[in-house]
Amino acid sequence: MLLVGPPMLDRSKDRGQTKLDQLPHESKMVCVGSTPLPRKRLRYRSINDKYPRNYRGIMLLSVPGKVLNRILLDRMKEAVDTKLRDEQAGFRKNRSCPDQIASLRIIVEQSLEWKSPLYINFIDYEKAFDSVDRESLWKLMRHYGIPEKFISLIRGTYQDMKCRVAHAGQLSDSFEVKTGVRQGCILSPFLFLLAIDWIMKTITAGRRNGIQWTLFDQLEDLDFADDLALLSHNHAQMQDKTTHLETISAGVGLKINKRKTELIKTNTTADNPVMINGEPIKEVESFVYLGSIIDGQGGSDRDVKARIGKARGAFVMLKKIWSSKEISQRTKLRIFNSNVKSVLLYGCETWRTTETMLGKIQIFVNTCLRRILNIRWTDRIRNEDLWQRADQKPAAQQILRRKWGWIGHTLRKPASSITRQALKWNPQGKRKRGRPRNSWRRDTEAEINRQGKTWSQIERAAQDRVGWRIVVDGLCSPGGS
Repeated sequence: MLLVGPPMLDRSKDRGQTKLDQLPHESKMVCVGSTPLPRKRLRYRSINDKYPRNYRGIMLLSVPGKVLNRILLDRMKEAVDTKLRDEQAGFRKNRSCPDQIASLRIIVEQSLEWKSPLYINFIDYEKAFDSVDRESLWKLMRHYGIPEKFISLIRGTYQDMKCRVAHAGQLSDSFEVKTGVRQGCILSPFLFLLAIDWIMKTITAGRRNGIQWTLFDQLEDLDFADDLALLSHNHAQMQDKTTHLETISAGVGLKINKRKTELIKTNTTADNPVMINGEPIKEVESFVYLGSIIDGQGGSDRDVKARIGKARGAFVMLKKIWSSKEISQRTKLRIFNSNVKSVLLYGCETWRTTETMLGKIQIFVNTCLRRILNIRWTDRIRNEDLWQRADQKPAAQQILRRKWGWIGHTLRKPASSITRQALKWNPQGKRKRGRPRNSWRRDTEAEINRQGKTWSQIERAAQDRVGWRIVVDGLCSPGGS
């Protein structure tokens, strides 16, 4: 048994410096231990299991290996985080998917309102985790200032890495894997993030191919790990950025997936396609970004419809639980909240809601609650009584509370934060005549006005968490919205 403690981390007499030189060899013993036979056949599988290319091997690490990797990650992450671009939100503290989704929705809606041309290129990489070049990773770790001893330690765990394939009850001979980061390792997202961040830094350095964001700065992209959304005002800018991205990505072993890369265009009559290696990128009206549908015409109707469909599928999959007499109603409701309602309300902070939309969401929730509580359709019961029995709040109130909770979190970020700047961003352009179309921001301003407050007052109130809860209670009360 390998013990990670004083015997291994022997303190030298020279100012207490930790001796890590011996760890690369020993860390292999930590990370590549014996695995129970049933677990050796585990693998990651994507939605379509008909093609072998959709299967991924999973690295199962021993507990000491996980502890060692956690120690390394904690020591590296905070030091490197300050060097990462603000556009990158993946695997970072106090950053989340709704940040990027909301920013992108606001960009689309404001561009439509101000008739500003907009190109959004959603980039997808082929087998990104499995393709990144390891030698490039070690160089990038040095580039970001990670100590050489840490690099040697991590590099040692990747040497002579081998895999086997299970088929028809038999295991193949082992073969060496020389590219990619390990699926299932806690360090892999961090290492992969370094590669993506360096790529985006390289393609945007010295170029101005983004959308005008502030008086002096442009916003080139919004990223969550390898889910990249490139932003530009015209075709020439987007083509230059995409071509440069393809070239730089190839240098670290990544290849753009032409089938899954798609483009959204708004407020432009240009019909010339953006090309990748001589092939045109597919143009679409909407795109699923980080699990939410980004509509080129703004709004959230498509996303809400898809969310209801996904939540209904999750509810049906658990039908044996709902009909079980051995499970208490309290437990069923907890399962409903965690497995169904969480699917339904994912990304609701970014929705521009309407009465019709909220009605559809509430009807679905009420239907599920009736099934769980075994209330027949012939049994007449008021919605308020149903919610009280199920210990539920109205969907509209929950959505509003989550929205303002997220806004408060965003307003406490630095003024230079992209997500915070998005709340007040307007593109260069001119509104068309007539009544302006509704948008997420316009609805938000209306909710503030109904409370008799201004945006400046809201910004100041958000800095005090206790005071902010009082503001949110007022905004989300039945009379406040």
